[in-house]
Amino acid sequence: MIKPSAPSPAVLAELKATLSAAISGNHLDLCLQPIVMLPQRKAHGYEASVSLKGEKADGHDGTDLRRIAVATGLQRELDRTVFSRATHISRVLRARKREIAMCCAVSIESFSDHEFRTLVEDVARNDAKLARSILLEIDDAELRAAGPMGKERMASIGKLGIGLGLSLRNSLRFHAPDLVNLGIRQVRVPAQLMQSAAQSGGEIADIHPADVAELLQRNGIDLLVSEVADEDTIREMLDFAAPYAQGDLFGKARVVRPEVLEPKPVGAARHRVAAAEEAVSTGRNIPRQSFRSLLRRA
Repeated sequence: MIKPSAPSPAVLAELKATLSAAISGNHLDLCLQPIVMLPQRKAHGYEASVSLKGEKADGHDGTDLRRIAVATGLQRELDRTVFSRATHISRVLRARKREIAMCCAVSIESFSDHEFRTLVEDVARNDAKLARSILLEIDDAELRAAGPMGKERMASIGKLGIGLGLSLRNSLRFHAPDLVNLGIRQVRVPAQLMQSAAQSGGEIADIHPADVAELLQRNGIDLLVSEVADEDTIREMLDFAAPYAQGDLFGKARVVRPEVLEPKPVGAARHRVAAAEEAVSTGRNIPRQSFRSLLRRA
């Protein structure tokens, strides 16, 4: 298979300028996708991400932005934006008597960023309950490449009371005690990886998928199976005793209406914001065509 070529320096420069302007100019929408408890499918939490204003939140755009942020060195700025908005919407939900988990994918490099740590420490110091409801998720490849210093910074974030998660993308190989030492509370595994591990034996896993949830639970860690798209898949995940699941089967990522994120309350009933999980974009957003063309070129 031919791998796509890396974007040219000129394209990267354009992407960086566009994304930087979107972050600083508040031209990003917050998107939420449900996470459910199994087998009841009761709402447990949301995964928070961001998309450029005016773009449909279909679950792919957030991945594109994160990829571009990493390629252009803007991941710390993007992570600060996601974290700030996720904590804000968590407060909004709490005001509506909704205590619910909020998961944010971030770069491990952000744990060494002074501004990001200040945001996290402020939440941990002033609102311990909110801190426990937020979960910062790191990719396993980043964790492996982080070295002892990176892992130490990650563990220090967990000691503040903020939840930490790990996303396994390519294999089910992990050492549960090491995850406990890092403060990991949740492990995310794509449903397809669980299925592949069940079929391939020990090629990509040291443990059968049916035993993963129990092993993690014994160490105080939850298993979240993601990218669930159909009923057949969820039946398989139930056979693996997965306690939590996420995917388009339970609801696609949707844009939170801008008024939900307004700092001041709106008094008139006709302006009351809908529940965050039902929020959709108003459409009063900046054009996106040029940025989408850049993404395709990248």
